[in-house]
Amino acid sequence: MVVALVTVASATADPSEPIAKQPLDIVPRVPSATKGDDIEGGPVVIPSGPQSEIEIDPLVPIDPETFGIYQANQGGLGLDSWHGTEKKLAQRLLSRLPRGLYSPAMRDLLRRLLLSQSTPPHGPGEESFLTTRANSLAALGLMENKDIDAFVDTAPASAGYDVSTRIRLENLLLAADDDQVCDAAIRIQPDGRTIYWQKVMIFCDARSGDVAAAELGLELLQERGDGSNRAFEQLIQAVLGATPPDKEDLGELNALKLALLRAAGGRFPDDAIDDAAPPILRAIATDESLPLEVRIDAGERAESFGALPAQDLVSLYERARFENEELANPSESGKTGPLARALMFQAAKAQSVPVARAGALQAYWRLARETQGWRGTSTAARVSSVMLLSLEPVPELVWFAADAVHTLLVSGHLNAARNWLALLRTTATTTTDASDRLTALTPVLGIAFGTDAIPWTKESLTAWSQGKDTENDVPPRQSIQILHILVSALGERMPAEIWMPLLDGPTYEWAESPSATIWRALDDAAANGRTGETILLAQLVLGRGETNSVLALGMAISALNRVGLAQEARELALEAALAYGI
Repeated sequence: MVVALVTVASATADPSEPIAKQPLDIVPRVPSATKGDDIEGGPVVIPSGPQSEIEIDPLVPIDPETFGIYQANQGGLGLDSWHGTEKKLAQRLLSRLPRGLYSPAMRDLLRRLLLSQSTPPHGPGEESFLTTRANSLAALGLMENKDIDAFVDTAPASAGYDVSTRIRLENLLLAADDDQVCDAAIRIQPDGRTIYWQKVMIFCDARSGDVAAAELGLELLQERGDGSNRAFEQLIQAVLGATPPDKEDLGELNALKLALLRAAGGRFPDDAIDDAAPPILRAIATDESLPLEVRIDAGERAESFGALPAQDLVSLYERARFENEELANPSESGKTGPLARALMFQAAKAQSVPVARAGALQAYWRLARETQGWRGTSTAARVSSVMLLSLEPVPELVWFAADAVHTLLVSGHLNAARNWLALLRTTATTTTDASDRLTALTPVLGIAFGTDAIPWTKESLTAWSQGKDTENDVPPRQSIQILHILVSALGERMPAEIWMPLLDGPTYEWAESPSATIWRALDDAAANGRTGETILLAQLVLGRGETNSVLALGMAISALNRVGLAQEARELALEAALAYGI
């Protein structure tokens, strides 16, 4: 039997960047035993003679749990990425991951791990590991539409409804496509009538005005003993005509609650996005019925978690309407919050003269950093990357070069950063200001491009440490400590003269760090080459990743490096160096 290949279209590559990790057709093609088929370069030969002399071994059935859309040679992590890991442990670690991850490097790594074709962890588990992978991707906001089409729709039929039913229904609910939700729910009718499917059917009955069917569904739900129904029942009653519940009674928003709130015409809670999961943030950002300021706020948060493409946030920024005077003097407009950032973005885009656009971009980046910290800095870098890439690194913009390098490193455009770096180096030989700016970039350049490109010399690092601004958020001593940990975790060495003065400080320092159990588990997984387990424990050590303990960063980077993920470890170290401002 020939198994159809799954083809996933990749996004158009940026010609200035390295070749990205791309998905590939991954369901193995099983050769058929017919004349004319080629196997390993030669035709299949069916021997003649008595059939009794031919021994035919049956084909080993393909385990549906190995299904994935990435192969090892095009971004996947390989069939053995879960080798040596117990299924129950992998599922427990996945259940403990934060709902939103700020690190693009770790998001990409987790996404590739969970979408890779791989032999599943061994032993019994709470559910199909294919189901666990799909649900984890959806919960983290890492399941893009093309992934849903490729991963969910084409998963082996033997995996059952578990993989597709809930994800498909949730995706439709989040997209506010209620008609499709109800059509799909009626068509699917999964075996076992899951509680989630039952709730969707009650939603559909209430939405259509079938009071009797909705109330009967609620009674049946109560008989099943689900204890999380109070907010759901109140929202169903609101759809049927009662007063919508207060925001305090809603609890954490999910796809179904969001759909019920829309159907009931209830007021959207002002603070609902503060702790919302990435898929909910994406749904709020794309909901045309909500105020634009709320949508932009949700869109910025969703983008920072990788749940919304930067271009979609650009579209939200461009929907805002401002007066010409505001665009000419955005800093004096009096705008605050998301609209202030949208105004700054538009003001930069409105500039056609390169020098004016560079200055406006600096103002936009500064506002994002001051109002949102590292989260805002990284989002602003990605959102403005198209504008930045349109600027040529010419001598007239040398004052802008260091900021351009920094922002391009944040947004992942390393090749473009090299061009601005070349301008800075050329000018540094004659200009003190350019020389100082180049010196300040020494650590991040060494981490970004490796010691072959930027050697860790005593002279360069001494100049950097002595030039540190004492008014910076990170004091010079702490900057050296962070750099030392990051460089060591990458398996490289800093000159001892740079870090030895740290020994004069206290022997013990209070620092937030992972529990001894998690640290030991991470060390053991990395030492024994359990790649998937190492990635999950590294992410657990890092947490959400907006601000990290430097010890946790060192543990995670070192562990990834030890299991052969050297490039991913370097990307994580670069993010940390940029976030700490070293």
